[in-house]
Amino acid sequence: MAEDSLIWLSITPGLGIEVMRVLFTTDSLKFVDKINRNYGHLSYDQLSQLTGVPINFKMVQAIMLGNTLPVGVNNIVPDSTGGKPLMYKLITLGNPTITQLLAPQLNRSTEVLIETQNPKFKASMWVQFANHQSVLNFSQLFPLKKNILIEQDFNDQREKSKITVDLEHQRTEQADNTLAFPYEVPAGYRNMVQVQLSTDE
Repeated sequence: MAEDSLIWLSITPGLGIEVMRVLFTTDSLKFVDKINRNYGHLSYDQLSQLTGVPINFKMVQAIMLGNTLPVGVNNIVPDSTGGKPLMYKLITLGNPTITQLLAPQLNRSTEVLIETQNPKFKASMWVQFANHQSVLNFSQLFPLKKNILIEQDFNDQREKSKITVDLEHQRTEQADNTLAFPYEVPAGYRNMVQVQLSTDE
């Protein structure tokens, strides 16, 4: 990651073989799917339309770092239900409504819920942060695990749409040197965004 500039992800499941490469820049998302030989390039407006949840680079960066989202907060509510350690709910009212759960003992977010509603469907994105660890040269605890669930609930009784992303960082450090972020689309890969757009039309 280059702060405020780009986020580079190499998705590698248990077998150690890279299956996807993802690049977030300040204005778009790019990905290469090495299993299905596809690629795509989405603006944040397109990504927001696809998920039903407003998404931008600053939001993605906050989620990757485990920071609270860079939004205004209307209410702060203590929450100690179920005998759990004291938490604070940071609530942002409006459309979307954003609820962030802050753990004072960690000084970090443990959950984020973003909810939107429009005439056709309700949508939400829920993010859970876990396994906070110290990282060399990084001033705050870093969540090595992130579970993301995006749902769309349509008003016409269609089946609810779900997208689940589980991330676990294998190695995390704050580098002092210049980093490389290799990204290229191999020959013969299909542009899935164009295919999807033409199918929708």
